[in-house]
Amino acid sequence: MTATSGVPQTNTLNTLGNLANHSRFVQRIRRRYEGQLAMLRPGAPDKVAMQSCLDQLLTTGLDLGQALRVLRQLVVERLVVLDCEQQAPLDVVTHGVTALAEFALDHAITQASKELSERHGNPVGVSPDARNGQIANMWVIGMGKLGARELNVSSDIDLIYV
Repeated sequence: MTATSGVPQTNTLNTLGNLANHSRFVQRIRRRYEGQLAMLRPGAPDKVAMQSCLDQLLTTGLDLGQALRVLRQLVVERLVVLDCEQQAPLDVVTHGVTALAEFALDHAITQASKELSERHGNPVGVSPDARNGQIANMWVIGMGKLGARELNVSSDIDLIYV
């Protein structure tokens, strides 16, 4: 009901149907990435959908860093639509942003490790036990909202590299 007329509002979701169209941010993404928007399958973005989209982006000639930046824009556009137009629960948005951060970190650390190993050789551990001489792996630990899986689109991430 409206406060002034007492008349019930009909079909609130119809009035929300194109709400994302009014965002300048969304307008920019849709103009710039019009040809790529369909690469991210419908629904809430998860790691499987992101991997499929990233694979498609990489076939267009983008390097990994460029493809991850485009993927970020596509995921954020999708999350705005889910949030503003489809009234998705908050955890859909926070899990989508968290999944994007984890996905991007996984790919970035894998790529950086590969490039460094090609340039300098594999890092090996030096210890008095059986691990001596084995390849040392890098771990990335997410703290704060990333560790709690509560990232939102304006969150920064706190990382510890081990």
